[in-house]
Amino acid sequence: MMTKKLFKNCFLIVSFISLSICGRAYGLADVIETFNDYQTGDLRDTSGKGTGFSSEADTWEANTSHYKAREDDLSAPAETGYALEQSGTAQSVQGQSTNQRRQSRRLDHEELVGTSWFSFLVKNTKSTQIAGIDFYDGSYYDSYHVDKAREISLRGTSLYVEGSGGTGESGIDVSSKTSLNENALILGKFMPNGLSESANLQVWVNPDVSNDAAGLGTPDFEQLSDLGWGNMDRLKNLGLLAYDTEGSWGGQIDSLYISNETSAFQDVTGVPEPAALTLLALGGLALRRRQKLRS
Repeated sequence: MMTKKLFKNCFLIVSFISLSICGRAYGLADVIETFNDYQTGDLRDTSGKGTGFSSEADTWEANTSHYKAREDDLSAPAETGYALEQSGTAQSVQGQSTNQRRQSRRLDHEELVGTSWFSFLVKNTKSTQIAGIDFYDGSYYDSYHVDKAREISLRGTSLYVEGSGGTGESGIDVSSKTSLNENALILGKFMPNGLSESANLQVWVNPDVSNDAAGLGTPDFEQLSDLGWGNMDRLKNLGLLAYDTEGSWGGQIDSLYISNETSAFQDVTGVPEPAALTLLALGGLALRRRQKLRS
């Protein structure tokens, strides 16, 4: 029979492991940018913000491209089950241009080798607005023009992925999943196959993330052959892109997370992995058992 002392030790071990794993649910991704610690106004040449960016390029910078921090957060639609929480001043980012402009940063030490998950929130209020990211392969101070080779964006209510194996110029209509004036969660899985083969990509718009990666369903975009991004073995640089082809202000971007850890899906969605949930359940059972022993 298990003694109270042995049971207590087992309970503490299970609880510690459960908390350690589930503690990753709130923001231990390799790259985190919520924009909440910026002063409102122009982002260009603003330094020291965000997690996972190189000190070599500690500013958002790309020539004369202008992006501003706005005084409002974006939040994922409730039906997605997205569970990451923001803290600090509620802010998001919006680009000002009628052209394809970006702000850019180099990722920390180019460490994102292998499969990476990423997520970000966007909002377009017009069909001509565009908001998204790109993973360009040049230097962090590269051209302020969007790298058309590696763009992932929401154009109005169409999902767009650049590349010869991408969506094509018209994109994929996702108006059944998101509408203008509504926030959208973009979730992606980038799978580089080393420098000898082409990279692969899956992207979902407003997926239900509550059942872990296995329960996501069919991606809105999937290219498991040749994406057309060249031979990439890692993510080096990140660009923010937001513009309006007919006006001044583009769409909004917020809550950008990227991770290549074993818990990457959890890192970018806030949803505990099945193993973590199992340990939490065990911890709960252990707590109930301990309470009975004490009564």
